[in-house]
Amino acid sequence: MANGRSVNAKDVMSVISLRARAGTLVRILAAGPDELMALQALSDILRTQDPS
Repeated sequence: MANGRSVNAKDVMSVISLRARAGTLVRILAAGPDELMALQALSDILRTQDPS
């Protein structure tokens, strides 16, 4: 969830449609046997800064 909208992260185009920019608060909900690993991976990706 970002910018007041929720999407399914299985659909990359839906995630892109959130238009979340640097500094945007993003809430992630994960469920399943690998949820902790998925949350950690997504957190790492979202915290990565653009090197340019």
